[in-house]
Amino acid sequence: MKDKVPKYSREIVYTAPDGSFEIVKTLWPPGSVSAIHNHGKSQGIVMVRKGELVESVYNVQSSEYRYSVKRCAGQVFQEDCTRVHKVENLGTEEAEVIYAYFPPLREEDMQTFPEAMFNSNRKATIHP
Repeated sequence: MKDKVPKYSREIVYTAPDGSFEIVKTLWPPGSVSAIHNHGKSQGIVMVRKGELVESVYNVQSSEYRYSVKRCAGQVFQEDCTRVHKVENLGTEEAEVIYAYFPPLREEDMQTFPEAMFNSNRKATIHP
């Protein structure tokens, strides 16, 4: 029997009264991985509070994997609404990440993409 891949959890901790943004906390147990996805119309500011994650970025137009980058505790970075990526915890400790999304994420605006859509000449290089 195939081992289950652990799922990450997502909790909305604050939504602005005017609906302009939301704050989201995610917990990523070791081995957890997201689907390849975009964030629809939302942009985000992201802070890794603890642990490490690997973000792999893809180009939908050319169906290519682009690069992977390690996201470590204390790092803050931006996600724009054009980014297509996958996030995974390859470590042995849980990772915690805080996001500020504006406007708030809406599932109906997001897209997911099958791994098979992207060519397989992915290099194992992870940029620090």
